[in-house]
Amino acid sequence: MEQVARSVREELENHLVGDTNAVNAVGYFNEETQEFIYLSSELERQYDRTALTDILENAFLDVWGAINQEEMYGSELHATTRVYDTYVDTVIALGETKGIIFILDRDGDYQYPELVKSIQDTVDRYEVGATIDV
Repeated sequence: MEQVARSVREELENHLVGDTNAVNAVGYFNEETQEFIYLSSELERQYDRTALTDILENAFLDVWGAINQEEMYGSELHATTRVYDTYVDTVIALGETKGIIFILDRDGDYQYPELVKSIQDTVDRYEVGATIDV
């Protein structure tokens, strides 16, 4: 999972060449581990360790609940996005209990649909059937 998250961070940096400060966090989570592999200094100043843990736990619960969402809409849920005053967080499910989260500056210079597609393509490179090669 950590390698997938590192690849996502790399892809974000490649995609946001002119606005690398737009990336505020990249993390991963599964049943055993919930960890940010990158946190901007701004995010570290703004949130304490408990709040950051809560963000990861919420992302884990979001993925766990995606099964119901997919059944309701009859379609695969590729990502969940939340837009806050200053940040946009995106969770990409990599199965029923694992996934990737990245947090961007809300006012960053990027085309969001293209960015999510690029990240999804990055994540898909690690998929083997319905599982992620960790």
